[in-house]
Amino acid sequence: MNLARILISLALLAVPQMTLAQSECKFAYEDRLVESSGADFQILDLDGNPSTIKGNWTPVRSRSLNDRIRKFSRTIGRLDVCWEDDAGKTAITYCTATLLEKNRILTNFHCTNPAKSSRLTQLGFLPVEARLLMGFEDRFQTDNVDYYRVVLPARAGSPVDKADAQIFQVRGQPNRKWGETTLRISDDFEPGEAMIIVHHPAGMVKMYSSVRCNIKDSQAQAKDNVIRHECDTAGGSSGSLLLRERDLAIVGLHHQGGLTPEDHRSFNQAIRFAYVADQMQLAVLTEEAAPKPVVTGGVCDQLFDAAKEIGQCVGWEAYLAQCANHPLAAIGQAFVANTCKSEEPQVVIADPKPTKSLQARMADSTAVQDCDRLAGSAEHMDITSGMMLQPGIAFNSINTARAVKTCKQALVEFPDQPRMLFNTARAYQSDNNYSTAVRFYRNSAELGDAAAQVNLGYILEQGLASAKDEVEAAYWYRKSAEQGHARAQDNLGIMYANGRGVAQDDFEAVRWHRAAAEQGNMFGQTNLGYMYEVGRGLGQNYAQALRWYRLAADQGYALAQSNLALMYLNGRGVSKDAPEAMRWFQKAADQGFARAQVNLGYSYEVGQGVPIDYEKSLLWYRKAADQGHGLAQGNLGLMYSNGRGVDKDEVEANRWYRKSADNGHGNGQTNLAYNLEVGRGIKKNPSEAAEYYAKAIANGSDWAIGRKASEWDLQTAKALQRIMRDAGVYDGSIDGQMGPSSKAAMRRLAKGG
Repeated sequence: MNLARILISLALLAVPQMTLAQSECKFAYEDRLVESSGADFQILDLDGNPSTIKGNWTPVRSRSLNDRIRKFSRTIGRLDVCWEDDAGKTAITYCTATLLEKNRILTNFHCTNPAKSSRLTQLGFLPVEARLLMGFEDRFQTDNVDYYRVVLPARAGSPVDKADAQIFQVRGQPNRKWGETTLRISDDFEPGEAMIIVHHPAGMVKMYSSVRCNIKDSQAQAKDNVIRHECDTAGGSSGSLLLRERDLAIVGLHHQGGLTPEDHRSFNQAIRFAYVADQMQLAVLTEEAAPKPVVTGGVCDQLFDAAKEIGQCVGWEAYLAQCANHPLAAIGQAFVANTCKSEEPQVVIADPKPTKSLQARMADSTAVQDCDRLAGSAEHMDITSGMMLQPGIAFNSINTARAVKTCKQALVEFPDQPRMLFNTARAYQSDNNYSTAVRFYRNSAELGDAAAQVNLGYILEQGLASAKDEVEAAYWYRKSAEQGHARAQDNLGIMYANGRGVAQDDFEAVRWHRAAAEQGNMFGQTNLGYMYEVGRGLGQNYAQALRWYRLAADQGYALAQSNLALMYLNGRGVSKDAPEAMRWFQKAADQGFARAQVNLGYSYEVGQGVPIDYEKSLLWYRKAADQGHGLAQGNLGLMYSNGRGVDKDEVEANRWYRKSADNGHGNGQTNLAYNLEVGRGIKKNPSEAAEYYAKAIANGSDWAIGRKASEWDLQTAKALQRIMRDAGVYDGSIDGQMGPSSKAAMRRLAKGG
């Protein structure tokens, strides 16, 4: 989302980034923070420090040299315009520009022709000089950055202002080094469709926005030739291209801000590129005439690492064949020159043979088969398609070192193969090396691997490699789910059910849980069963809940088994059957599921579906308690207090009550509070007793509220009254008399004040 303070209202065009100087144009790399209020500029002096503007964008340099976005961005540069007033004061503004054929660039019209209401215009500033900055991707490595002089056109009377587009001639022939942009355009886009923008926000190094970068759902309300989008931009993004994520087709020319985090209805705007091209008379490729895009993915860094680790000529030669321009290519060239002997090629005349398919070549590759065997996932969709021949391996069984080495060898042979990237990521993840795993997962995910997309989403959701990002997690879950990946579908359903990364929506949650459930995914089946049981997103239906729980329970999923047991115990969707409930509780408990263990322990304690057996009750309570289950800890304390299945021991009972209490369980807090109040098995402590009573009441335990006034210890009652007074729920006397006003205060405390 964009920062509100660097945007202007929708009534105005987005402004280029600007900083002031004195007397002469002083172009520099420094990013500077600029605020805009309407069309006015307010300058913040940062002494040339990097901009502190934050946005949902990522440096282009983070992607491999062979990555499709990195390749496309090569012809995107920063346009720096110097302005001067009558007194000789100068200002520098930044925009984004696209390098075209014949050494020309395309950007917004307003980058050199601001609105009359802008401060530049009102103060009498005119553009006097401009330059094009190409290759500015790293502030600290600028050897490859080139400057080119831009010929400024006349400011007045241009017919292209409606398209907010302008073409400038550039001196110095930048096409020779940087190439030109193929204008492959499309008008085919839908609300919610994923987009990408490559730009220089706030004049910073080249970035790309892709997360939360979509066509706005209100696109149908847009005026002619206007595209509403939600891609993060800032001053300096003006003139950037709006690209369709799936194939990088150009759909618009970004020109106007307006997206704010405070208003979900807000949006940025672009001009339809078909209209821009028509107005500017640009030669374009329509979607029908355009060649199919070649997706290569980011691999040069991985190829280099693999070649270095393998230390053989075949690895370095494979690396150099694809990555001759990589910054580390000189290392590989030196290795090949000093180590690898060149031989005269043997000329063999033979009958031409048909080229093997990718599937056949991968099937013949020992490295690929070993990589799948050592790090592959049993749920990878390539198994269904026949591309993956090995059954995969359980995550906890991966030998990281062997798997990484083998999979890197496979990447030398098949550097752009998404599954090999995924397997390598999975191998690193098995050793908790999440930062490296994310790099490989992201490369694979960008190439469309559904398994990589869901794993990347999970790491982002949990914040395992960096700060949590539930929005981007939901983005990748959706990418994977739309390919039919069942686990991603269920995870996306959970995001909708809990309103994490997306707007809370039970109907969408049900839709995605059902999609997973119908593929046989036991997690999706269990979650769909729960939605039926409680009636969220659809009508409450115990019979359907029972059906889906059973399907998951039959696959051995402990949570489903426990839920199914409760359905039998309570007679929901089926006749009450306590013995059958115990059978399912037992299955789940045997797997170590704490909730089932405590229910099984309770059943043995009271004789529910099984004969009373205090020793077995104690056994199952202890198993759950040792896992930190608060209710089980409290119940285990009661077993010691009552001498059931064990010798009576109030000290041990209090030890378990305290564990339960500190886990936030109301019954454990109440029992500990009472023993502290009366000094049973523990030293009497009225103040601590009152603290635990207050916690228990706040956690829903009503035992203290129902107590007779005469049963209270006077000092404990006074301490509780003081706690309630400090919490703002009691204004009576601190007299220890727990009458109606004190009970009313306890009820208010139970409701959260």
